[in-house]
Amino acid sequence: MERIVKDIYVILLTIFAALAPIAPPAWATPSSVLYTPCTPYIQPFGVPHITYDSYFNRTADFPTDAGLTIGLLPWKNFQAEIGFDLFYPAADPAQINFKAGFPEGAFGKYFPGLTAGIYSMGFHKDVNNFDILHFEAGKTLPKIGSVSIGGYRGLTPELMESAGGADQDWGYMASYYRTFEPLTDRVAFAADYMSGKNVIGGGGAGLYFWFNKSIDLILGWVWFNDRELNYPYRNGVFTIQLDVDFNLKRKLEGS
Repeated sequence: MERIVKDIYVILLTIFAALAPIAPPAWATPSSVLYTPCTPYIQPFGVPHITYDSYFNRTADFPTDAGLTIGLLPWKNFQAEIGFDLFYPAADPAQINFKAGFPEGAFGKYFPGLTAGIYSMGFHKDVNNFDILHFEAGKTLPKIGSVSIGGYRGLTPELMESAGGADQDWGYMASYYRTFEPLTDRVAFAADYMSGKNVIGGGGAGLYFWFNKSIDLILGWVWFNDRELNYPYRNGVFTIQLDVDFNLKRKLEGS
């Protein structure tokens, strides 16, 4: 309960501080779904995206992820983003990520989003340099929602083994996202999954709550494929995630 109160307090302060400078960029699924990066969405050019993700259960507290991602390219049909994450508490908290590709509809109505990138690039060899390559394809289907599939490969195999020491450095991903329209477009259901009995294999499901087109709060549940490897979290973890976009190109009112 203490952890939940702390997270809600941080979230409310962030929302309060963010409301004034926000401008309305495109309403879209963020660069991760709930637990995996299985989405072809890329952060818009020049729009920083701040995330605060916490994972915990009654007996254990997964390191909290505070991250920043920003779009790099102004082009409509080819985009890219770069970001970094800080995980606390952790001895080596910093990791970076990069992603590029073609957005959905770039070359016609039926063209799916196609992206590839690398994430969890840490700076301590054989400790947090997972260096996970990933690729995904996704399409928004009328009355169904956004569906994506993809795969991944960890470039540091010794960090991607199962609890029994088996090689588990590659796998597949899948995700689903849908708002509750026509009732409301401010609440959405999301679920994703990453195969592999390694430190990252698992999935999640939960709800998005959109305060406006630039701020959303996610409440969900995450589980792991290798329960022995993720022993403190073997029964899963509750997740609270806050996402905020800032459009730096728009002036504040009255300025």
